[in-house]
Order: sequence, then C-alpha cells, then structure tokens
Amino acid sequence: MAHRDEKCPNCGSVVSEGDIICIACGTNLLTGQRILEEKHKAIDSPPRNYRGLIIGFLSLLLLAALIGAGIWVAMQDPKREAMRHYSAGNPLDGINVLREFVESGAEDPEAYLLLGKLYLDTQRFAEAADAFDRANELNPQDADAGLMAVYAATQEQGQAGRNRQIAVLHRVVEKHPQHEQAQMLLALALGANKDYSGEIEALQKVIELGDASGKARFQRGIAQGLLGDYEAAGASLQEALSANAGNGDIEAMQGILANLKGEADLAIAKLQQAIGKGTALQYDMQAHLGLIHMTRGEFNKALPLLRPPSGQDVSPAIRFFYGVCLQTLNLDQEAAEVFEPLAAKEGPYSTDAAIQMAMIAMNQSNLSQAQEYLRRATQISGGTAKMHTLQGQIAMMQGDLEAAQQAFRSAIAADDTYPAAHLENGLLYISRGLLAEGLAELERYMALAGETADNTSLGQIELLVIQLRQTVERESGGSTVSPTGATGEIGV
Repeated sequence: MAHRDEKCPNCGSVVSEGDIICIACGTNLLTGQRILEEKHKAIDSPPRNYRGLIIGFLSLLLLAALIGAGIWVAMQDPKREAMRHYSAGNPLDGINVLREFVESGAEDPEAYLLLGKLYLDTQRFAEAADAFDRANELNPQDADAGLMAVYAATQEQGQAGRNRQIAVLHRVVEKHPQHEQAQMLLALALGANKDYSGEIEALQKVIELGDASGKARFQRGIAQGLLGDYEAAGASLQEALSANAGNGDIEAMQGILANLKGEADLAIAKLQQAIGKGTALQYDMQAHLGLIHMTRGEFNKALPLLRPPSGQDVSPAIRFFYGVCLQTLNLDQEAAEVFEPLAAKEGPYSTDAAIQMAMIAMNQSNLSQAQEYLRRATQISGGTAKMHTLQGQIAMMQGDLEAAQQAFRSAIAADDTYPAAHLENGLLYISRGLLAEGLAELERYMALAGETADNTSLGQIELLVIQLRQTVERESGGSTVSPTGATGEIGV
C-alpha cells in the first residue's frame, strides 16, 4: 500500500495513501506491473490444455466446411447425383435430376448419354432413343451414342422407329465413313424399310471396307433378288459362298433364287443340300421347300416339311398352307385345328382360313356352320368370287337353284377370271336344260383353267364340252356358241 506523498514508480504521478492502483497509468502499486500488460500476457499465452481444445474445435469447423463443400460440388454435378440415385436403386430419381438439368438449357452430351442409359434401363425406349440421338447431335464424333440411339429405336414399333434408325445411321456414317458396323446397320435398316437400292449402295461401302466374312455380299444378293435382278443376285451369292464354303444359309438362298427363276428342280436340290448342312432358319427353309412341292402337286412330300415344330412360333402364311396341305390330303379334322385359330382372329389369312373352314363344314354337310364361316369371311374382307361360288354350292345342296344361279353370277361379276365360278355356273345351266349357256360357260372355264386344273377333271369337262357341242349343233342347225358368248362355227 502507498505511503503519503509517494509517487507511482512507472509514471511518477502522486498517489494517495492507501491507493493500490495508479489512476494515471493503471500500475499495480503492490507489484509494480501495469494491469493491461498482465491481461495481454494472459491472452497471448493460454494454458496448454486450452490450446488443444481450441485446435480441435477449429479442426471440426474445417471438416464441416469440407463436407459441406463436397455436398455442394455433388449438387452442382447432376451426372454424379444421377449416378448416386441409380446406384441406390432409384433410376427414376436419377432421370428426374438429369431431365431438370438438360431442360434448363444445358447442352451436355455426357448428360444426354447417361439419361439415355437410364431410360433404357427402365425400358422407356422412345425417350432413350431421343436422349442418345441428342447426345450424338451434340457430339457427332461419338459414334457409340449414335449406335445406342439405333438400338433404342429398334425397340420402337412401326415406321417411326425405322425412320429414326435410318436418320441416325446416316449421320453416323457421314462422320465415320470407315465405321463398317454402322455402314452394315444402315444397309440392314434400309432393307427393312424396303429401300433395296439404298441397301445395295450401303452394302457396297461395307464390301469396299473389307467384308472378310462375306456377309455384305450375301445381303447384297438378297436385295438384288428382291429387285428382280436375278443374275446379279446369283453372282453376289456365289461370291459370298466363295468366302464361306459350304455355308448352308447361302446355299438355301441360292435355292430360293432358283425357285424365283422358275428352276424348281435346282431349287429343290439346293434347299435339300442346305437343310442337310443346317441353316439359321432351318424350319423356314424346310417350309419353303414344302411350298415348292405343293406347287408341283406333291402334297405327301410337302406335309412333313410344313408341319410346325412343337412350341415354335410359325408365321400365319406357313400355318395356312400347312392347313391347305392337310385338307387336300382329306385330313379335314387336323386341317380345321389349323384354320380355326386363324379364322377366329383378324389377320392376313383370317378370310382365307374362314373360307377353308366353310369348305370343311360343307364336306361334313354342316351347311349352317358353312354359312356362318362365309358370313365371317364376308365381314372381314367383303364378298369375293370364291365366297359367292361357295354360297352358290351351298344353295345347290339346299335345293335352291335360283339362289345358286344368282350366287354364281355374282361370283363372275366379282371376278370374271375365276375359273370355278364359270364351271359351277355352266354345270347348273346344263342341269336346268340351258345347254347353249352351259356350253359357253364350260368353254370359258377351260380357257381360264388351262394347266392349273386337275388333268382328270379337265379331261371329263373336255369330253362333256364335245358332247354338248354336238347336241347344240343339232338343235341349232350347224352353229353353236363360242367361248365369248357369240354364235360361230364349231371347232374354234
């Protein structure tokens, strides 16, 4: 404690007795140190245990900042965020993230590519094709994006999908003219679109790039055949066979080409040889061989070739002709089992199948059922010459000759070149005693039927026509009716 008239040791100011602190400079008169210096020292040199606590606290703040920065970066990269959703099993959330990103105006080909893949994963093929297509537009150098667009477009139905494939592939091959796979896909897409000239042009580019497998030459031969250029098709197929000796598919196509050229014996030999070696479409080639036998009237040979393998999906066309083969061999019950499903559902052969079912019902004398099948056929495609002819035959079986004659006339009006209508109409005229009219119709039948008629039946009709001519000549005094319906001399 200070004594009277003492001074501060630091500043020299007079301090009163009993003062502890110098008011002028803040010195502790007991210790001789300034109060502010003691406080600064305490702040500048904290105890050791507090230093660790402070450093730990600052480290936590730094870690939180780093985590927050990582979250911010992820939120700023929608592709990474979309993949995070996909990896977590939420592809739809990933799609939403990417859609929001690209719809904001971002032209990021990688984002569109990833979006396409997510669409593909969720089987949204049209949207996948759009996304891949846009990725390829933004980065034409990325051929894979274009090919992914083509793949997605193949899942689209109808013409729109084919048009998209072709447009994308044109863009890919323009930027990548040496891309053999893209050129081949373009050729196949054009062929599927029935642009066979364009297909041949694209295949020629594949051939120029190598075509070591000969596949392009093989496809070119098919396209040339479809265009009717059989000589060029034959040359292309032979080139393909030279690169793939003994290939069953190529030999089968040579057989089909021979059939198109009217060389049935060669076609049969080639197809038999190909089937023996094995083809990618084994049953289709067997069925084609069976159809050739059918055109030659060899139904017993055709039947086992046309019989569908168990569990295999068969085209309506082949199924229908298999039924015809069964019916021709008088296997009506088996034929009905083939025709009924075709007749029940509208399709390319539903009318024909319904007509065949009507014929089977007529053979079984089930006339009401026959009429029902004819009614069904008429609803599908309207009246045809064959339908009217069958209706006339049913009317004859029912004894209604007037209705029968009218049906036969309707058949001829629908198609004057349908032989059976003239045959039935002529026979009915004769049964009613109208010999001249009947003769004219039978002569018309013979002119139309030609080689397509059964030889035995045609021989019988020829004999009947000769007899009718003689009878009509006697009754008319030396003239008869010509096949055109006008009178003239006999023997022409």
